[in-house]
Amino acid sequence: MDNNNLLTKLSQSLLEILNDNEYCDVNVEAGSNLGEPKTFRAHMVILNYRSPYLRRLLSKNKKKDDENFARISIPTIQADTFQIILRYIYGGTLSLKEFDISSIVDILITADKLDLQELISHIQFFLIENTESWIKNNFDLICRTSFESDSFLELQRLCASLFDSDKIFNMLDLSSIPEKILISMIQNSNLKMSQMQIWTYVLKWGFSRNPGLPSNPADFSKDHFITLKDTLQQFIPFIGFCSLSSKEFMDNVFPYRNILPEDLLTNLLNTYVKSETCYNNEPYGKSEPCKNIESSGSKSENYKNIESTKTCNQIESNSESETYKNIESSGSNGNSENCNQIELSNDPETCKSIGSDDKSVTCNDIESSDYKSVTRKSTSKTCIEVDSNIITPQQADLISKWIDRIDISNNQNSTYEFKLILRGTRDGFSTNKFHEICDDQPRTVTIMKVKDTNEILGGYNPIKWDPDEDDDDYYYYDDDDDDDEDIKNNFIFSFKCDKNNINYILSRVIDKKCPTLNTPSTAAYFCEDLVMWGKDFYDQSYCKQTSYEKPIRETEKEFSIEEYEVFEIIKLT
Repeated sequence: MDNNNLLTKLSQSLLEILNDNEYCDVNVEAGSNLGEPKTFRAHMVILNYRSPYLRRLLSKNKKKDDENFARISIPTIQADTFQIILRYIYGGTLSLKEFDISSIVDILITADKLDLQELISHIQFFLIENTESWIKNNFDLICRTSFESDSFLELQRLCASLFDSDKIFNMLDLSSIPEKILISMIQNSNLKMSQMQIWTYVLKWGFSRNPGLPSNPADFSKDHFITLKDTLQQFIPFIGFCSLSSKEFMDNVFPYRNILPEDLLTNLLNTYVKSETCYNNEPYGKSEPCKNIESSGSKSENYKNIESTKTCNQIESNSESETYKNIESSGSNGNSENCNQIELSNDPETCKSIGSDDKSVTCNDIESSDYKSVTRKSTSKTCIEVDSNIITPQQADLISKWIDRIDISNNQNSTYEFKLILRGTRDGFSTNKFHEICDDQPRTVTIMKVKDTNEILGGYNPIKWDPDEDDDDYYYYDDDDDDDEDIKNNFIFSFKCDKNNINYILSRVIDKKCPTLNTPSTAAYFCEDLVMWGKDFYDQSYCKQTSYEKPIRETEKEFSIEEYEVFEIIKLT
């Protein structure tokens, strides 16, 4: 008897166990929010080890001494779909050929809910291999579903490759797309769209969510701008305004200037009206946005007497601290004595950081890595005072801006206090000490100095380190919406410093089901991407890119930790 026959027999036996109520010890109610609830009897030990989601539910709903069965409820999952999934959980097999596309999509969504990663991969590859059977009549359904979860990356790539990105957006009903799904779509690197196209679709989405808005921004009242600003504020950091041409900016963005953050508007006007245009496709808030931009000084400075090579428009701003005026047209010849010609140039590799006097930002990536660079500076009033043996106030200031997802050239004062709660040389180099002090502690930054190098590594965990005493290991993931919003803000980073520059890599979480993992044998554990462990943290810590955007080291080689610190991040009032 070969191995396949043995596995088939095992699968049949496990399905027989599912159908035998004699040893069942848990009741699972499915579909109570969908009108047709149904209760299934099952075995805790199998559910516990097959589904991380069910494991969390079982840990919170343990059987009482006077009860024969534990009880858990999954009200948002269809009972019929859960029955299919339950047979897969026991038998380990599922033939998708007997289901129509709509049912397969329901199974995929349920598998994602239950965190069944092997089944998710199986369904995605089934759909990819059988594209012709659904592409004509079900593309809208598959495409929409693919952007509902970070786990459906293969389907996202397929949808993006089958059609131009423009066609994908045209196929979808923008008004019905949830905010977080649309954000995921515009962040998807497989979408071959210009930043102008992205801005256009984001605006369309905003108008579809607010049908009472006038179609022409010239007819907007102050309240109209506030409404649109509140609707689109989460999208602004992911749009690369600096990649637009001057005409695109003036025609399509400037009329909506009142919905942009004040510092971003200042930066863009410096770019398009004061100096030479930038040439960088990175969105504002994710990287240094411009090249060859000279600072104009204070935000309160007026911008006057400037003309483009073709036409200029009178600019008015409702900002309390800025007045932009007297940008007048002189016809098509561009010969006005009061105007300066705007020249377009893509050559320079470095630029002054926008909106500041002294700082400079290197905008080009180092070819051999993802490091970016900022020039060292003396501590200014905007930098954070931090009690650290590892990082400087300027580095703490960068971390603070990453937490808020704001441009690193922003000059506003930090809104956070870095409160030192743990230091290796003071409190000890042990996992027990880390858990003793850091468990149950929300909003923490962990910093570590790599021995015998100039590297500094770290990570930010916005949610509470919340251990489950009955588990040997536990992920910090929950279906609570507030936690879900926080989890996506996890990031890890690295610094490499030389005499003049602070080089850094910022890497944000892309798999929200695994932002961090806490185990008794490790200290800080940002999945495999940044692992701090081993006796005295000697020669066993490592970084291996899995669940975050990019690796933060150029090697996966294990390293020792010379010093580490953990800070509680406190919002200043």
